Amino acid sequence: MLKYAILYFLSPYIADFFSQPVLCDIVRILSLSLIINALSIVQKVILIRKLDFKTQAFISLASSLTSGSVGVIMALGGYGVWALVVMQILRLGINTLLLWVCSKWFPTLSFSVASFKEMFSFGGRLLITSIISVIWNEIYSFIIGKSYSAAILGQYSRAEKFKSMVTSNISIVMQRVTYPVLSSIREDKERQLRVFRKLFRTTVLISFTAVLGLAAASESIVITLVGEKWIPSIEYLQILCFSGLFIPIQITAANIINANGRSDITLRLEIIKTALAVIPVIAGIFISVEALLYGMIVVSVISFVIHSHYVNKVIDYKITEQIKDIIPFFAVALCVSFVVYLFSNIALPYWCIMFVQLFVGFLLTVIAYEYIYKSQEYEDIKNSVFNCKSIDYYVGGICCFSPFLSQINAYKPSKEIKSIVVAAGFPHSQIPLSVKKEEIRYAIENNVDEVDICLNRGLFFEESREKAFQEISEIRDLLNLVNKKIVLKVILEVGELRTYSNIYSAAKVALESGADFIKTSTGKSQKGADVYSVCVMLLVLREFYKASGELRGLKVAGGVSRSEDALRYRNLFEAFCGKIDGNQYFRIGCSGLFENMKDDINET
Repeated sequence: MLKYAILYFLSPYIADFFSQPVLCDIVRILSLSLIINALSIVQKVILIRKLDFKTQAFISLASSLTSGSVGVIMALGGYGVWALVVMQILRLGINTLLLWVCSKWFPTLSFSVASFKEMFSFGGRLLITSIISVIWNEIYSFIIGKSYSAAILGQYSRAEKFKSMVTSNISIVMQRVTYPVLSSIREDKERQLRVFRKLFRTTVLISFTAVLGLAAASESIVITLVGEKWIPSIEYLQILCFSGLFIPIQITAANIINANGRSDITLRLEIIKTALAVIPVIAGIFISVEALLYGMIVVSVISFVIHSHYVNKVIDYKITEQIKDIIPFFAVALCVSFVVYLFSNIALPYWCIMFVQLFVGFLLTVIAYEYIYKSQEYEDIKNSVFNCKSIDYYVGGICCFSPFLSQINAYKPSKEIKSIVVAAGFPHSQIPLSVKKEEIRYAIENNVDEVDICLNRGLFFEESREKAFQEISEIRDLLNLVNKKIVLKVILEVGELRTYSNIYSAAKVALESGADFIKTSTGKSQKGADVYSVCVMLLVLREFYKASGELRGLKVAGGVSRSEDALRYRNLFEAFCGKIDGNQYFRIGCSGLFENMKDDINET
């Protein structure tokens, strides 16, 4: 309301400033958008926190299509600039209405003073920040409109619009994704840094490729889309693209700062950035529009350095590291855009040149990242767009206790997914062999595909390893009576075997007694899988393979919570036993890894 009141009373002065009386009514009506937007802030935040981008996309599309149709009809009816005004207000109104409906949140009459104070301390600074940001974004148009002709202002505005179509859309998408993700993991600084760095590099890749590509193909794009009368705006657009390179990065930087509750830093950054605007403003007034635009590049670079400084303060991401992460993507984008620019003067219609440049730019970018600079961020984008998989993965099966096997088989979504029973006194194996056999017979009657048993460590330590061998052998014989092949996995529980010598012996006992897989841990003990224990087990697997000619499998479980660890174990298996395909000989089994992988998917 405060913003609206200020603009309402300032509108006559704005109209006088530009010598356009009609602006008074236009500003007053368009300013209603501030109130309309405010009515949907909470609803929008709810969808953002839920990471419900599908609903947000639907709302945005529905409101844009409806308001756009009305705007076109009004324009054809001769309503002029008011068609645009109505279109904007209608779009925001529909957007707000749909947000209320889809979020299913409605305000109550209750009011909490404590909550207000807490929110105002954070949100008040963001409010001031947004006001300053609006001033900073519009100050150049004010200066150009006052100091130069309406024609020059129009050319600048057209160039700015083309630039903003790229930078603003990238910024909006990254802001919607990054802020809720970074906020949700603010307590885990190490993980937050890792996630932010990935988001930072992804933002750089996308924005540098798109913005420099726009600069390179600006002539063909402008002439094709808006006509030759806008040729003077091409030079402006090319300069603006270089000043807009860092805008999405700065938005991402602001998100990590705000996600850590430091809206005071964000406010400080906006004040500094607005103060720096004096440089291009002075250049624009006393020299030329071009000087103003080049001054914007200087301000953009300085702003990036300042943002980087504060990002380092918040999450310990050094400026040098940020620059190192930027340079490869900048080099690729610059080289590709240079080649694209060379196609500007070929003897073809401008619309043909535009499509040629877009195709060449896309092709060269793919080649560069596929064969020259193999970036994980590029792979993530490719996998997301084309629904590819950088690493093949397989669902080994659904694991359960024997009493639940019938229900699992009844509701199993695919025959390819195996039914796995943890049996024989899981997880300690300290029950009589006869009871273990009965449990396994029940599993067989219910069409089990695989059986997991634990090494009887009581027999292994207190009596004899031969008895432990005999127990596994009898279970293997029982499974062999079934017509189908039932996979037997023996869990060693490496953390309780105490020494690598014991792990070596236990692995040999399991394999020689008929185990198809040896498994590190149940996940129920204090210590699970580790690199050295896995290496010992792999050594036994390799020795068994050389002696018998039969390769058996390894399942790593317990304590594997990061994808990097999973890949490390996979690579170790291939180093010891050769290249693997699918899950026939190597598996990862742990719920912690799955949960973290879900988080990683949501973060990207």
